[in-house]
Amino acid sequence: MKYYTEERTELLEFIPAECATLLDVGCSSGFFGKQLKKDRQIEIWGVEPVKEAAEIASKNLDKVLCEFFEDTNNYPVSYFDAITFNDSLEHFPDPEKPITLAKQLLKPGGVIIASIPNFRYF
Repeated sequence: MKYYTEERTELLEFIPAECATLLDVGCSSGFFGKQLKKDRQIEIWGVEPVKEAAEIASKNLDKVLCEFFEDTNNYPVSYFDAITFNDSLEHFPDPEKPITLAKQLLKPGGVIIASIPNFRYF
């Protein structure tokens, strides 16, 4: 799959209808968020450690942080209605850490939505 150049829309249907704020962890070039913004009024933040991808994402999303998700505290606590890990959670050595951080950033009743690729597909 061409993660940096193609829209990955598989998770769109899982974003709650009432979602007004979303953080996309490992947002790549921001194409997932761009597609979501096309369909809804939603504030989308992204975090992406690859500088080149983050620069593209900053044109597609409301706010992009170019850093590793769990290495900072630049996120507002209890702010997001949803946090997505669109084929990014498997890149963390200890997935419990980003999930714990994500839970702190969610509003009460907020959701974490994740997809993890099937390694046999590749």
